Amino acid sequence: DFERTNGARFSTYATYWIRAAVLRVIAEKDDFIRAPEHVSSAIKRLGDAAQSIGVDLTEFTSKAAWQEAKAAKELAEAAGLTTGQLERAVAVADRRRRGGYVEMKPFLEPGFKGVVEEVSFDGKRHGTSDDLHAVFSCYLLPKEMQVLGLRYGIGLEPTAVDQPSGFRDYQAEAEEYLFPSAGQQANSEFVTRGRSGEEMSFKEVGKRIGISGEYCRRLCAAALEKLRQAAEDGRLDPAFLF
Repeated sequence: DFERTNGARFSTYATYWIRAAVLRVIAEKDDFIRAPEHVSSAIKRLGDAAQSIGVDLTEFTSKAAWQEAKAAKELAEAAGLTTGQLERAVAVADRRRRGGYVEMKPFLEPGFKGVVEEVSFDGKRHGTSDDLHAVFSCYLLPKEMQVLGLRYGIGLEPTAVDQPSGFRDYQAEAEEYLFPSAGQQANSEFVTRGRSGEEMSFKEVGKRIGISGEYCRRLCAAALEKLRQAAEDGRLDPAFLF
């Protein structure tokens, strides 16, 4: 609840609540560029049909002249789609394949137990923090590396600055209210190691770098998913993930 005695303006408090509410809406969507639900359904049917008739959907959608391919008609019939539906589904699937798609819902759902639980790091095993920084900087944003550095103790983050006495993270409070179980899951189920090996929750990491704990959780999940995908694609040595 808003407390006038803390010295903050109501507009500041409301801004963080509105932002958190918007994030909650995003959490219920899959695309940053939102595709209609029927298109997502068509993509799923397309994938099932491709598998049933032995078509490589990734190769299929990457061809410039896919519309003229004999397989296009066969695939549309197998999926029960019209030509227009197939064209729209292929366009969205291709955008997602090329990186215009980030599936946010798993990262934001309460109880998410995806790649974060499956991946951990050992700085001593993989060399110095400079080595790790050089490798991970090819795939991650600076803020993602900073969060991972504090979270897993791999020395990727700059010198942390503690917030001043009396600091109140309105965004974290709003997000924790809107995602009541997410923070609890983060503390109890995810691996928690700080920069020097000590336990550090997402909320503690957030306080160190001035962002909300929920935002830290999403940054960490997105970063680990990027690293996992890079390893699967052969761009990152899987030895970094174990």
